[in-house]
Amino acid sequence: GAPVVAPARIIELARERTGGEVTSISEGETLEAGGFRVQAVPAVHPGEHCVGYVIEAGGHRLYHSGDTTWVDPGVRGVDVALVPINGKLGNIDGPEAARLARLVEAALAVPCHYDMFEFNTASPDAFVGECERLGQAYRVLRLGERLTLD
Repeated sequence: GAPVVAPARIIELARERTGGEVTSISEGETLEAGGFRVQAVPAVHPGEHCVGYVIEAGGHRLYHSGDTTWVDPGVRGVDVALVPINGKLGNIDGPEAARLARLVEAALAVPCHYDMFEFNTASPDAFVGECERLGQAYRVLRLGERLTLD
């Protein structure tokens, strides 16, 4: 029953995979869905039509970079930044992810793209090391662990 939002260029694929209604969004657009404000921001992923997202609700702002190589999404001052760390398949690696979180002025950086698929994983150690060097707050979640914001 949750609303699904996907990049406009892959809307038919998203509808096929979810089997339900999907709202399309393009880079630079903002929409309201299910009590959330969703803004599509730049992401660059070779051969695909991607966007990153800034999602606002309950006074919090979350930046999800999506699959991306290095790009300035033009976002600043977020509570949480979810960033890929695998450095594979056209994504940034751990140190780049830490620097991206710092660029968007994230209060907290959370890595993704690790410990899920054997072919598409990386150790969070390099991400952690760069966050510590930069003074960037971070949290590495275990598979299935929740993150709750106050």
